[in-house]
Amino acid sequence: MDQFKARLKSVAIVLATVDGDKLQSATGITADPVAGATAGDMVNFVVQQVAQQVGGEGDLAMADGNRPQDLAVPHESVAEWVGKRA
Repeated sequence: MDQFKARLKSVAIVLATVDGDKLQSATGITADPVAGATAGDMVNFVVQQVAQQVGGEGDLAMADGNRPQDLAVPHESVAEWVGKRA
């Protein structure tokens, strides 16, 4: 995550992996693209739609869930979420 942020400079990142019926998602955010938002805010946005457990704050947060079939929904809407906070 840190390498992506260092290379891209201004970015909000959502990474996800699915293993059977388990979903893990991690979010990272640089300070500049989203005024006042944190990776915890962004992962909470994802969690509301697919996950059950979340942890983190600041520039890195992670979530676990059991609805991987719903993964496309929040990932498609993250850009809009970021845009509203820019």
